[in-house]
Amino acid sequence: MNPYKKKYWLLSFVILMLVYGKSKAQGIDFMPAGTSWAQALQTARDSNKLIFVDVYTEWCGPCKTMDKEIFPLEAVGKKYNASFVNYKLDAEKGMGPALKIQYRVISYPTYLFVKSNGTLIYRTNSSMTAAAFLREADNALKEAKNPVTLVQLDSIYQSGNREKQFLYTYLKKRLQLKQDNVELLEYYAGILTAEEQTDTLNLQLIADNGHFLMRSLKLGKALDLLMQYGSKIGLSEEELSGIQSTAIDKTFSLAVQQKNKTLLQQVFKANQKNDDDFRNNNKALQAGYDFQTKNYPAYLRSATVCAKWLMHFSDATLDSMDKQVYDRVVPELRTADMSAAEREYYIQSYKRTQSIQVIRGFEDICSKVIQSKPDKQALTNAAVWSKRMIYLLEKDTAYYQYVYPTALKTYAEVLYANHRTPEAIRFLEKAVVVTQDEKRKTACNELLNKWKQNKDNKTAIK
Repeated sequence: MNPYKKKYWLLSFVILMLVYGKSKAQGIDFMPAGTSWAQALQTARDSNKLIFVDVYTEWCGPCKTMDKEIFPLEAVGKKYNASFVNYKLDAEKGMGPALKIQYRVISYPTYLFVKSNGTLIYRTNSSMTAAAFLREADNALKEAKNPVTLVQLDSIYQSGNREKQFLYTYLKKRLQLKQDNVELLEYYAGILTAEEQTDTLNLQLIADNGHFLMRSLKLGKALDLLMQYGSKIGLSEEELSGIQSTAIDKTFSLAVQQKNKTLLQQVFKANQKNDDDFRNNNKALQAGYDFQTKNYPAYLRSATVCAKWLMHFSDATLDSMDKQVYDRVVPELRTADMSAAEREYYIQSYKRTQSIQVIRGFEDICSKVIQSKPDKQALTNAAVWSKRMIYLLEKDTAYYQYVYPTALKTYAEVLYANHRTPEAIRFLEKAVVVTQDEKRKTACNELLNKWKQNKDNKTAIK
């Protein structure tokens, strides 16, 4: 190599490394991709630091905002690099799903601060300003020095302590770390005196557990107290309704987990006000319960009830319902404080709000029917329902652009299960063309190749 060229190359390399090193040092220095959780814990033990865990997903917009705008800042890097072992965790890959369950992560981004033994010390979530993010680091460091840890409180509770003041403290600590408090909170509400039931601290504790990001409130005594006295802590009717809806969802989840039909009946009773809701009515909840508990014969029956209900909405009825919502909402949007582009986007998004719910209902039912060991009649029914779904979609494919590809794939799968292979291939090819998501496009192509190789369709249900 020419010595001058060699000297120039070395100088360029040094400059590149200096620039790269400076850029890297300015922000948070995360452990290399592929580092195992066990390695992160060991590094934390060796360095005597907490682990800061950024729990993210590839599709999470706020996660990308933090990555781009907050994590690279010098002040943020200085604080986090000095105080923590910094670890990125994709919630959907590798150890992500297991750790997501272990630490009860239900939104993204979530930030965990964990001891080297795996004990959760502090947590927070969502995108935020640099100042707020730095405050969270201070909060975590302060909590790490707190002599009363959750582990200690767990031990006191397990020893049998059920004193109200202790339970309040215990619930507050668990709330801060977003632990599931459903049964503990219900027990606590049940032992309060009449005077304590209206105490604002207790009501706020119940409300905080009922927040949709916490989801630690079920149908029962605690919710009843909040619905009755929530106005004392400034909760509006709308806010109370939202908390009640979250409690209904939580109770439904518990009913599924426990296969508890008594809880399911409580859900039905509380959910009667939603009986005209396309996706959240009791018929749909029954079908959801049957499917999630893997009672497939029952699901095929309850799904048929739901689909027949959706089928009775004519084109004219749906058009009228869409127009009613549009005419009610759009005048407010036209005077809202937003840019012209934003206003036009939101106005367009309200064109077919009722029709899209019917379409999503059909798609959900049909995709699950083909997973439920269906007989010939169930598949025949699903073909009729999914055909109706495609018809509605093709009335306005531009509006339904994000729903259309998935629906086409579902329709193709229903046709294939019915031994209508040429039609199935045609609609799946159409799904490939209109799908913008590369992963979905790849999945469709793989399925398409499989079907073309299996022209006799021996795997379809006869």
